[in-house]
Order: sequence, then C-alpha cells, then structure tokens
Amino acid sequence: MKIKWKGKTVNVAEKDCFKYECFSPHKFIHQSKSIDGIKKSWQDEYYSCSYRNYNGCPKIPKLKAEFE
Repeated sequence: MKIKWKGKTVNVAEKDCFKYECFSPHKFIHQSKSIDGIKKSWQDEYYSCSYRNYNGCPKIPKLKAEFE
C-alpha cells in the first residue's frame, strides 16, 4: 500500500507504518551483475520502508514516543 508522508509517496505494509520506530523510508537500490561481470545498479522512483525491505515487518511494532 502507498501512503503520503512529508510530501512523499511511500510504499508500506499498512497505513499507520509512519507511527512505528521501524519506519525508515528510502529509495531502494537494485544491483545486478551480468555473466560477463558488468555491474548495474538503479534506484526506484518511489520510496519504500527500508526496514521492511531488508528485515520484514516486526510482528509487534513499537510506537514512536510521539504517538504513544
């Protein structure tokens, strides 16, 4: 799902993700290497949660102090 956060569109797991400590939006960087050894990388045009991308969402996320 996509939400608006500080003027940016961020791909997240649920609409309240911005309230959690694990929320960390960034533009995902893809990297690949071809058979002949040429490395390529490109960046997404949209933001997504880096914590979710690399670790998966926590089962019970902690709220940020300002939302408790």
